[in-house]
Amino acid sequence: MSYTQFQDYLDNNGFTYSVKDDIVETMKSLIMRSMLATRKILDPQKRRGCFELFGYDFILDEDFNTWLIEVNTNPCIEESSKILKVLIPRMLDDMLKLSVDQYFNDF
Repeated sequence: MSYTQFQDYLDNNGFTYSVKDDIVETMKSLIMRSMLATRKILDPQKRRGCFELFGYDFILDEDFNTWLIEVNTNPCIEESSKILKVLIPRMLDDMLKLSVDQYFNDF
């Protein structure tokens, strides 16, 4: 389910939560906190041009609290649903633009 589809579900069922402002912002905060907590061991040599793709798994409880379940260092990038067929290629393209393309702008 996309964020838009989930927001439509919430709106149509009487919930007052904003996927973007409440849930996604909490996810971003949890991701940032995990990165800050592990920043010294992620790249101890502080190498330039080093990157890694992480897969973050979250769950919402019945009160819409967002919980970080796990972080995968080898996430599955299989296009196993309609939404993943849209999101995964876009995510990989964005990842490469942010990490690799900046070193090859002159080509």
